[in-house]
Amino acid sequence: MDICTGQGNFTTTISFWCTLPEGLVVFYAALNIFLSITASLGNGLILIVLHKVTWVYPPTKLLVRCLAVTDLCVGLISQPLFLTYLLIAVQREINLHVLL
Repeated sequence: MDICTGQGNFTTTISFWCTLPEGLVVFYAALNIFLSITASLGNGLILIVLHKVTWVYPPTKLLVRCLAVTDLCVGLISQPLFLTYLLIAVQREINLHVLL
């Protein structure tokens, strides 16, 4: 199955990443790694601070905790999965060019 010529599932998204220059895809991957680590550490720190602080109203504390947990899940789940998807698409494109 050729991932970049339109045969298979999700071809429009994958073919978009295959049309970009390889250096730009590597830049996106590095930026995604940095943002994933930053989101995970920052939101983990927010959750720790919210656990220790006592002067914030409970409804406000709940709202901020919910926002921090959703951002933490993005940093721990969504961004690494997208990075894996992106690198697999690029690797398949490189292997396709090597075989031809």
